[in-house]
Amino acid sequence: MRLPLRTAFADPIAIDFGWSSTKVLQCARSKVLAAGQIAVDPDTAADLDARLATVRDALPKLLRDGGFVGNTVVMALPAHHTMLRTLQLDHDEHAEAAMMAQLPDTSEALMVRTIEVDRPAASRREVICQAVPRSVVLKHVELLHALKLEVVAVTSQAGPIVAAFDHIHRRTSDGATATMYVDMGAGSTRVVIAHGRQVVQARSVAVGGQHFDDRVADVMQCSHAEARAHRLLGDVPVMEGHADAADAAWPAMLSFERRVGAPTPSLGPDLDGLPVQAATVDVSVLLETLADELRLCLRQHAATWPHVDLNRVVFTGGEARQPWLCRDLVRAVSLPGQIGDPLAALEHADQLTSPDDWSDRPRPDWSLCVGMSALHSNEDAQKGRSKALLASLARAVTARGFAHAH
Repeated sequence: MRLPLRTAFADPIAIDFGWSSTKVLQCARSKVLAAGQIAVDPDTAADLDARLATVRDALPKLLRDGGFVGNTVVMALPAHHTMLRTLQLDHDEHAEAAMMAQLPDTSEALMVRTIEVDRPAASRREVICQAVPRSVVLKHVELLHALKLEVVAVTSQAGPIVAAFDHIHRRTSDGATATMYVDMGAGSTRVVIAHGRQVVQARSVAVGGQHFDDRVADVMQCSHAEARAHRLLGDVPVMEGHADAADAAWPAMLSFERRVGAPTPSLGPDLDGLPVQAATVDVSVLLETLADELRLCLRQHAATWPHVDLNRVVFTGGEARQPWLCRDLVRAVSLPGQIGDPLAALEHADQLTSPDDWSDRPRPDWSLCVGMSALHSNEDAQKGRSKALLASLARAVTARGFAHAH
């Protein structure tokens, strides 16, 4: 009888169509049931059709052999194709038109979605807008349908990135805790600011790991695959003014849960104390561009929410696996920061077959999949249905008792 129970409570399969890889994750009852990863050739990653062809060929076997349950999936809009902006609008101003005015001229039809930010008594509306080419969405959805998968939700990055860390913001008072999430991917970067679990600001930045790879490849006269391998070794410079010698190892400590003083496994060590390594390729212009975007987001947040202090940065995404990059960014914005690993807070099923490097490093690159699972948990849906049923029964009993009394 175990199979029906697993099927009933297994969350939809979460699929993150990334630039350098496609990640697939399924959870059940706060436990990782199955996980798998499809690598993309760095030299062809810019070709959307080539990336999708790789997924089309590899995904059926991955789902079949990886222990995944069911055929329902939730997918994230490809981050490198998505534009995120936070706009302040008049109460009668149309959000989609305002968002289109922010975007560069394009011949492609765009899909625009909006998230209203709750700002009581504010003179203007705060709206998070996200735009993605319609053709990109349709190609991904059609691919999944062709593989006989049922798409139950298509989501952007902002909500799931924050939802991946919901477990450290359980109390109502946590709404006064502001966190900046920096989701660094190979194609681009997302900056999301949340008050507890509530997203209040989001912005996309057109700088990602591929741009660092381009720079390394130009200097070293090598392929993108070789440039990426070189960069992941950490052989890159620090930003100007941060080149202080440091031989210390990674701090042997975790961020502590402020309510009970226990370690928070989802957040790694303080980044500011990490060592500085020698460099052969100058990527300081790219680093400063990212730092400027983070500073812009901080200024916008301070202007909009002057009474809410932003007190930490959490790095997610595949590029967050490079501590040197995260370290330089937190130093540039003068805030404490940690690398996020929401998988560390989840149990792993006994039969889990995980990617080869699953346990050898922090896993910030899986944050989006974890967040999608959290947002679309079948267990939560089952609890909701149970509560609704109990409420319905209570109303029926009350009505019946009232009728008998009369």
